[in-house]
Amino acid sequence: MQIQLTKEQKIILRHNHGVGFITAGAGTGKTTTLLEYVMQHILNEGADPEDFLILSFSNAAGEEFNDRLLLNKNKHGGALKRLDQVDVMTYDAFGKKIIQEHYAEFGFRNVPVVVTNTKRLRKCAAKIAQKQGAEKKALTKDVTRTYHGLTMDNDNPLVDKVLKVFAKVKQRRNLLDFKDMMSLLQGDKVAYITRAAKHYRYLLVDELQDTDCLQAKMLVTLASAIPTVLMVGDPKQNIYEFRGALARNWQDITSKLKPKEYTLTKTQRIPQQSLPFINAIGKEIYPGAPLSSDIKGQPIQYISCQDFGNEQALFIANEIKRLINQGLAKVDEIACLGRTRRMLSDLSILLVDQRVDVIENYRKRTEVHLRGIRNLCRMVSFLKRSRDSTSLELPENRANNLASWLKRLGASPTEIETVLTNLSKKGWKAVSVASQIDGKEPPHYRRILNFRNYIDQAVQAEEPQKIIAYLSNALRMVLRRRHKKLDLHLLIRDLAELEIQSRQFKHWNQIDLKLLDRSEPETGVFLGTMHGAKGREWKYVFVINCVEGIVPIHYAKTDDLVKTRHAVVSEKRLFYVACTRHKIGLYLVNSPTSLVGYKNKKRKDLKFKEPSVFIENHKKLLKYQEAAKRKVSTE
Repeated sequence: MQIQLTKEQKIILRHNHGVGFITAGAGTGKTTTLLEYVMQHILNEGADPEDFLILSFSNAAGEEFNDRLLLNKNKHGGALKRLDQVDVMTYDAFGKKIIQEHYAEFGFRNVPVVVTNTKRLRKCAAKIAQKQGAEKKALTKDVTRTYHGLTMDNDNPLVDKVLKVFAKVKQRRNLLDFKDMMSLLQGDKVAYITRAAKHYRYLLVDELQDTDCLQAKMLVTLASAIPTVLMVGDPKQNIYEFRGALARNWQDITSKLKPKEYTLTKTQRIPQQSLPFINAIGKEIYPGAPLSSDIKGQPIQYISCQDFGNEQALFIANEIKRLINQGLAKVDEIACLGRTRRMLSDLSILLVDQRVDVIENYRKRTEVHLRGIRNLCRMVSFLKRSRDSTSLELPENRANNLASWLKRLGASPTEIETVLTNLSKKGWKAVSVASQIDGKEPPHYRRILNFRNYIDQAVQAEEPQKIIAYLSNALRMVLRRRHKKLDLHLLIRDLAELEIQSRQFKHWNQIDLKLLDRSEPETGVFLGTMHGAKGREWKYVFVINCVEGIVPIHYAKTDDLVKTRHAVVSEKRLFYVACTRHKIGLYLVNSPTSLVGYKNKKRKDLKFKEPSVFIENHKKLLKYQEAAKRKVSTE
C-alpha cells in the first residue's frame, strides 16, 4: 500500500544538506518520515545504503526501524535490494564498534569483552567499605547512582575511589561495559568519532529527546563531520530523565548546531475528538504548534469511581467485554496503563476473576518459582518415603537442589558441606547452621531454620493444598534473597494461584507436577506501565488510578519548590505519553487507591482519592461519567 505523506513530511524529504531538526508530535509519523527519507535519497539522489548511519535510543527501536526498512527491500524493481547495508544501531553499539576497532589505543590488550551487569562494581564497593569501615549498603547505593549518572552532587570521596578501582579492574580483565562505550570516547578520544563519521554522508537520529549528555556530545561531534543530518524527537515525550535524558540536552544540541527546524503536527493516530484535551496538556509541557487530525473517534471518557474496592476493575472488565462483543476491538487491541506495576498487578487479578485474559508486560518472564515448587515437591516425596529413617541419603540431584537453596538462603560453602555430610547421621534435622557467630545470631540462621520447618510440615501433611502452601512458604524464603520487592510480589502471587490449582487433587499421591503451571494466554488485554507504553498504540486505552498522589506520583512533591515543579512537569510528560497511545477511545479512570510508603524506615499507609490535578484543570474538555451510574451492555 502506497504511503500518503503529509505536506510537512514532503518538505522534510527535500532536506539535503546541513543539520535539520524535526519537532514531531505523537503519532505524526516520525519513523515513517526517516524511512521514506532513506529510500527517496537512494532512489532519487544517488545515495548509497552504506552512506547512512541511523542512531536510535534503544535496541528495540533500532530493530523496529531495521525491520520496517527491510520490508521495502524488494520494491522499485530491486533498486532498494541493498537496504540491509544501512547501519542501524544504538549510540552504545556505535561507541563499542569504534573502541573494539582501536582497542590498543584505548588501553586494552585484546578486543574487550562486553559485560552487561554491575556485579563487579558492587563487589569493589563492598571491599572498600569493609577496608574503610564504611556502611556497605549506603556506599554501594551511592556508587551505583553516581555510576549511572543519577546524581551529580555526590561528595563522598569513597565513591571516586571505588570508581577508579573498578576502572582498573575492567582494564586488567579486558572488560567493557555500556557506560564505557560512551565515556571512553570523551576528551582527546573524540577524534575517533570524527574519523568514524567520515564513512557516512547521512546521519539520521530517532527519539532525540531520549539522549543523555554523553550521547548529546557524540551527536554534536558527528553532526559537525557528516554533511547531511536529520534529527527527530518530541520534547513532550521526554520520560527518561531518570536515565540521564535531561530536557536541557535538547536545548544544548540546538544551540550548538543551529539547525534548520521542521515540524510534524498532523497526527495519524489520535482522533480529533481527543485533541483539545491532549493539546491543552501538551501546551503546559512545551510550547509549539498543536496537533491536528482528520481521524474520527470518540470523546475522551472521564470515569469517576467512588470506592477503594473493585469498582474500577468491574467497570473496565464490563467495558472491555462490550467492546469485544460489539466487534469494536479485538482483545489485543485494548490496553490498560498504570503508573505503578503494583496497581497493574492488583488489576490483573480482578480482571482475570472477571474472565478477561491479560498479558502482563511489566513483569519479567521467569519460571524459577515454578521449577522451585516442582523440585520441592520431589524433595518432599523423597522425604515422605524416608521419614521413618533417622539417616538420610539424598540422590545427587536432590543434594544439588538442597545445596542451591542453602546458598540462596545465605549459607557459606563450608556450612553447606557440613549440612550435606550430617544428613546421613541426623537426617533432615541436619539442615541448620550455627545459631551464634561471635556472640551474634547470623541473619541466615533464622531463614534456614524456617525453610527446614516449612518442608518438615509439608512432609507431615497429607492434604495437597496444605502441602503446596507449606512449600510456597519455604520457597518464599529463597526468593526473597534473589528478587526485588515487586518482582517477589508477582512470584508470590503466582504461588498463591498454584495453591488454588492444587485443590483439584484429593490426595498427595494424585498431584501431577505438570499441572502445577502458570500458563499465559496467547492474546489478551495489554497491561503495562506508562513508561512501557512508549512507542506503542492500541484502539482503546484505559489509564487507571488517575488520582492525586498517583498521577502525579506522591513523592514528586517535596519541600523544595524548584525540584517539585521540575518533578511535576516530568510526571505530566509521562501522563501525556499515556494519553496519546489510542486510535479510537481513551478512558481516564479516577479510582481511589492506597499504597504502602516508608518514611524514616517506618511503614505508612497512604490513601489517595482526590482527582488528579492534570485532569481537573481541563475537566470541561472531557466526557464525565460516574462508573456506578454508567449503564454497560456486554451483549
